[in-house]
Amino acid sequence: MDPITSSTSPGSTPGRRWYRRPRGLAIERNPLMNQFDNQATDRRDNPDTRLGGEATPPRRWAAYAAAGLPLATGAAPTADPANPTSLNTTSAGDMLSNIGHVLWDVAGHLPGGHLGAGGLAVAAAGAGYLKMRLDRPVDRNTRAGFADKDEIREHFSGQQLLERADVLRPDLVAARGRRNLVPTDLGKLIGKDVIHRREIYSSIEDMTLVFAPPRTGKSALLGGHVVDAPGSSVIASTRGDLYRHTVDVRRRRGPVEVFNPDVAGVPGTLIWNLVKGCTDPVVAFRRAGYLLSGQSVGAVEDSSFWDNQSYRVLRSLLMAAAVGERDLMQVRGWVTNMNPKTREPHRLLESFEHCPPGWANDLLQVIEAPERTRESILLTLISSLECLALPAVARIVTPVKGMHEFDPRLFLQAGGSLYLMGRHRSKGSVAPLFTALVGELYETGKEMAANSPHDRIDPPLDMILDEAAVTCPLPLHNWGADAGGSNIPITMSVQSPSQLYERWGQRGGETIWQLSNKLVFGGLSVPRDLQDLSDLCGEREKEVTTTSTNAKGEVTKSVSVIEVPVMKKDKIRRLPKFHGLYIHRNAAPVVVKIVPVWKRDDVRAVAKEIRKNERNQAKLAKQAEKLGIELQTSPHPPMPAYKPVVPKQPQQQPGQQPAVPLRKAV
Repeated sequence: MDPITSSTSPGSTPGRRWYRRPRGLAIERNPLMNQFDNQATDRRDNPDTRLGGEATPPRRWAAYAAAGLPLATGAAPTADPANPTSLNTTSAGDMLSNIGHVLWDVAGHLPGGHLGAGGLAVAAAGAGYLKMRLDRPVDRNTRAGFADKDEIREHFSGQQLLERADVLRPDLVAARGRRNLVPTDLGKLIGKDVIHRREIYSSIEDMTLVFAPPRTGKSALLGGHVVDAPGSSVIASTRGDLYRHTVDVRRRRGPVEVFNPDVAGVPGTLIWNLVKGCTDPVVAFRRAGYLLSGQSVGAVEDSSFWDNQSYRVLRSLLMAAAVGERDLMQVRGWVTNMNPKTREPHRLLESFEHCPPGWANDLLQVIEAPERTRESILLTLISSLECLALPAVARIVTPVKGMHEFDPRLFLQAGGSLYLMGRHRSKGSVAPLFTALVGELYETGKEMAANSPHDRIDPPLDMILDEAAVTCPLPLHNWGADAGGSNIPITMSVQSPSQLYERWGQRGGETIWQLSNKLVFGGLSVPRDLQDLSDLCGEREKEVTTTSTNAKGEVTKSVSVIEVPVMKKDKIRRLPKFHGLYIHRNAAPVVVKIVPVWKRDDVRAVAKEIRKNERNQAKLAKQAEKLGIELQTSPHPPMPAYKPVVPKQPQQQPGQQPAVPLRKAV
């Protein structure tokens, strides 16, 4: 009796056989089957890696294509040779048979006939595979040293963010429930790991430092972070691409403000009276410091600008302007024309009963100082306020009665989006104003977090600072230690590590390096920078086989183990576009592929809706023109009110999802 019997299973298709193993019979299992079972399990656990899914490896598609052509051509003999042009589509089998016959007939007319066609197919498949292998940022056969699935699950996955939801956003968990949260409520999507095809996230507690030379895919990443921000967001850039890719989505979530004196094609909307509120010594103190820090060149780590005489004069002038209900243009006028006859700011401070002791005297000493001493003190102030000579900038800081003025606290409560766009200038840069405004939002967010039950602002305040060394040279080496604990995640980008040290100094740059997770795009070319990043990735063991032959002709092989870099310098430099090396604290590195923001489904859906609205409005405009009616319409839905009206929370009905909590005004 055969050890394996064959029969037809009950209810099975006739002609199909199934096999039953007799009791007690042990069948040796092919070790390759274990590998296939593991791959099948991975596909079930991760829908993104199923056959035909978005993450199907290109090499696998090449294998399918290479195998499909011979199979299709081999199916040709089943077709009817008497009628090669007829296509019978009554069944899938007939369809494949007809397609195979057509391919077979075409191949017969190629040079070399069917043999030449087969060789061409093999050569094409081999060339495609070789190209993909050369373009691959990580060799899939050398995974040692990179994060494995368990480490990704522990440090990078969306699941680990959801498990920490009670710590990251306790108010949201209490209102909505953990099951109704998604990973982007608690962090940012960095990309997809190219080895294991798992999504990689960073927490809202993390500070991310991006090294990205121009045109390597940085905007594709930062735009996604802007779109995913669950609360207020501050976006600083030297160009308008981030605005154009994300503003339509952000406009549906809250008010949008634009501080843009430089970039063409993007209208500015912001009016901010920087002097307003400076009757409070704390406000005048910090705004003067941020204005001066934004102008300092190199070594922002040096806090001398907080202590020198220029700083003491500026804080006194800001308070004097606030007392006299003036604006920043008046402060600039006092600075550029200060002389012993300039007594107005001193008189205003003397008349202010809440003026801190010594502030008026500090200002008077400079006013009455010798000319050369006074000019040296005012030189830094003149540089910081030089951008106000530009009419476009002057309009931003000059309030107009009846027009809406920017209020940082109301802006954060409404979940707004602020875009700051300005070019780098050696003279007249708007960086001091950018720094002062972003610094004010940061300080306001910290105050709101301190007054909340969990010491966290909720929703978070996201800061996406593109070209941070140019646009907003903030004291990030001081912020990084506690910003994340207040739910103020910071993503900053610089072109290279050297730019980091040039702006923040050696000690300040090292502090930012230490506090941040690092995402590196390809294109870096300074050997020292590449070596530092390669060292962070660590080393892995590699077996090396050595063959030697003695005098008798005997061959001896020896195997030794050496340490090699996990990520070599040239591999980092040659990372393809939209790929990055992500180094997260004490975890092993991962190489991720970025999904460009303009390819996201939600962004495309919003753009499609706007185009539809534009077409509808064009039709209405034509109809109104015939009737003599003038219409004023916009393709965008109205933005939420700047100061939201907070209605009473509805009671939850049985079987209804919990309502999303309204933002609590502070």
